[in-house]
Amino acid sequence: MMKRPVILISPDFSIPGEAKRERIQLNLEYQEAIAAAGGEPIVASPYTRPSSLCGIADGWLITGGRDLPGDMFGQATHHEAKLISERRIRAEQNLYKTFEGTDKPILGICFGMQFLAVTNRATLHQHLPEVVGHETHTDGNTRVSVAAGSRMESLGVVGEFEVGCYHHQAVDKPPAGWSVCATSQDGTVEAIEEDSGRWRFGVQWHPERTAESKQSKALFRSFVTAASLR
Repeated sequence: MMKRPVILISPDFSIPGEAKRERIQLNLEYQEAIAAAGGEPIVASPYTRPSSLCGIADGWLITGGRDLPGDMFGQATHHEAKLISERRIRAEQNLYKTFEGTDKPILGICFGMQFLAVTNRATLHQHLPEVVGHETHTDGNTRVSVAAGSRMESLGVVGEFEVGCYHHQAVDKPPAGWSVCATSQDGTVEAIEEDSGRWRFGVQWHPERTAESKQSKALFRSFVTAASLR
């Protein structure tokens, strides 16, 4: 029986002062999607050394969360920002340093895509409604088109389809070494891919919330398969 690849999943962190006790939290949908695709999900503890987590894991899923501060990409933080925990930023940065030099696949979802972009020196639109003139992306559905000939298309995530989106920050332009591989109808960057050929993708929408769609199944299946073939 083939060994199921281990997929490390980043949890979100509570915000100091908003809860009686600090905690990490992770929606079951992420874990269910990985398990359904044939992976073994494990949760990243901030008290486990990144090198140990990387040694255990065959792939890494960076989940959604709150906003990144503007000073991470050379801007003042927008007044609409609801900032993510500083502890989570440090945890993700330490994990990225460990995973970056490997060929292990990485999938960033929502905040995870923004983190990948900013870590590789991209900038963000900090409040998307000011750019596109509406708030559809904040809590609703949008239609995404995958670029013809993109690596994402080769995963089986193809055509135009509806997704659930819950964000007001978005990637402005992709970082050097990455390309835009999907956009929404208003031009918002909805997915990026690393040009190197490694399995490194970021999606702005939440595929785990539409896990039964053919596009979501294709994305998670490709991710887990890439982890199993390392």
